[in-house]
Amino acid sequence: MIKKSAFKAIVFGFVFLLTITQSVFAQKVNIIATPSTARIYVDGRIKGTGSYTVSVGKKDCVTVEVKEEGYMSEIRTYCNKRGYDDPPKVDNIQLKQDESLLPASIAITSSPQTAKIYVNGVEMGSGSHQLSVPLNECLTVEVKAEGFIQESRTYCKKKGQGAPPKSDYFKLQADESYTSSIESDIANKELVLNVKQDRSKDEAWKIIVATVLGKFDVLEMNDEKSGYLRTAWVGKPFAANTVRMRVIVKQATDEPLTYKIKFISEASGSPRTPYSADEQFDPIGRILKTYDGFLDELITKLKN
Repeated sequence: MIKKSAFKAIVFGFVFLLTITQSVFAQKVNIIATPSTARIYVDGRIKGTGSYTVSVGKKDCVTVEVKEEGYMSEIRTYCNKRGYDDPPKVDNIQLKQDESLLPASIAITSSPQTAKIYVNGVEMGSGSHQLSVPLNECLTVEVKAEGFIQESRTYCKKKGQGAPPKSDYFKLQADESYTSSIESDIANKELVLNVKQDRSKDEAWKIIVATVLGKFDVLEMNDEKSGYLRTAWVGKPFAANTVRMRVIVKQATDEPLTYKIKFISEASGSPRTPYSADEQFDPIGRILKTYDGFLDELITKLKN
């Protein structure tokens, strides 16, 4: 019988010979990873960073995986056996950035090209802008141009949500409230009305009331004694705006007889806003075309 020690020696020798044989017939693959910080795993175990030489034994296969945060992993399998292509001596593995983790880039363009582009309320330019939406954030784009209805859109780069478009086009629609009005330097300003020297207060007041009622159907207040008049709000709703107007007249002096008039013109920026919703209206430097010439008419009648 073979002694136990001799048996161990035979087994050790066989394993050693097998190892030498496998190393002689093994094929080596030099892995070079980009970026250089990428981690290299061989059969699930990390072996190095950036580069590593893999040994593929005879009749064996080895799986290599290269990983890096922010990049898409790459997996390669090398086999040193019959029926498989020989492994390369060098394999350059260049990882691609994971687009799902990159900021979304959106080319914003507008018509008209003079339209101003705002991102979260900050003006970024006119006509076009390359928008970058960071991961896990949302940005709101507003496009505005005088005489057009402004548009706003929100873009998000978040997991579980659809990817934002590569480009987006804003075609602004004409604002009917703009085309139905004219720019005016009398809007929201107090102006003096001079009265013909020999005209009485009673006669002047009748001219004022009659002329005002020619354009405004309802007088909210009419106090001839104090010389104060205020019309009710009138206006017009539009697709994206509401414009309201009123006139206030008050006596300024007795000698000479003069009055002050204020033509109030305001807009809400929203459709179908009730005229009574004061907090939703702001002054504008325009008046509806319907009332163009009203002040000139009143001035002429009081002077002549």
